[in-house]
Amino acid sequence: MKNVIKLISLSLLFTFAIHNSANANLITTLEGQHGLINVNENPYDDMLLGSGINYSLDILDENSSLNIVAFAVSNSSYASSLTTNRTGWTASRISKGQWDAGFTINAFHNDLTTNNLGSFTSLFGEDYDVNIFMMPASNDNNSIIAASDEAFQFTQISGIGWSDFIAIDINGAMVDHSRAFPSEGDNGAVDVPEPSTLVLFGAAMFGLNMRRKKTK
Repeated sequence: MKNVIKLISLSLLFTFAIHNSANANLITTLEGQHGLINVNENPYDDMLLGSGINYSLDILDENSSLNIVAFAVSNSSYASSLTTNRTGWTASRISKGQWDAGFTINAFHNDLTTNNLGSFTSLFGEDYDVNIFMMPASNDNNSIIAASDEAFQFTQISGIGWSDFIAIDINGAMVDHSRAFPSEGDNGAVDVPEPSTLVLFGAAMFGLNMRRKKTK
């Protein structure tokens, strides 16, 4: 009986270890409507660091001359803070009201305000807030280009993924966005599905049952 209990405990630990590992690597790809840029969201859940989302920006054409100096990713969950370890970049989290009132994106020598890019709802739907990562004009030597993209250097501490994004180039133009405008069809997002805990648990119990039959 003790061996059976031990085996069940080990099976449960193995099941939840697989579940947590899969959950930690559940990457959502937000696809740009113009096929130029994707943003990847990689949620993490760490006993020491807590939970949150790491973001990376991916310029799809490796030969592209795109020069990204700011991008914004919306979210509908609480965030305690934002961080970035990309040299020279800063991060700000603003509300729908602040976006529509005109928050200054100081990634340009001629400052750009958010309300000139479009209303919050047209770009981010019903999300609550938006995370803006930008390279200030005073540090204009580390923009995201095809040779330096795809790194998870942008973080929202706390919160869950699944959002919308826009990307802005060095000329202040919105070069790609994930949310479809009325003339552009449906919003594209690809989610890597999470394995079911119940399925994994069932597999563990099936293995235990087979083991018991063999010992009889």
